[in-house]
Amino acid sequence: MSTNDLDQLCIPALHDQIPDQALYWIGLYLVVLDYGGPEEGGHWYPSGGLETDPALYRLLGHPPSAFFSDDEASTVLADMEANLPLLNAGRPPLHASTSKGLYELHVMHAPTLPRAFPDVGPRYA
Repeated sequence: MSTNDLDQLCIPALHDQIPDQALYWIGLYLVVLDYGGPEEGGHWYPSGGLETDPALYRLLGHPPSAFFSDDEASTVLADMEANLPLLNAGRPPLHASTSKGLYELHVMHAPTLPRAFPDVGPRYA
């Protein structure tokens, strides 16, 4: 059997299981406010970096996870969000000058779990 024959057999099945070639990922991000700079009007915007420390996910009750549907992801997300206040206890609000960021859970529809967001800082007119 050639590689093309295998592609014809495997890829349609994959398309049926994973809409838009992507999964619904749940990841924990440390969100901070980044400065857009004076050339952008001095705007601040939220950005986040993926947390990979297993201890954080242990507190949330689940590791970073992928799902085939938004409904599946939403069920686990609700479970994880119940423990999210434990991670943010004692942390200053995001807009406080003393803030070191807040932990947030995000569901993202992507081929792989994004390491950070946004990909590119916003541009303001």
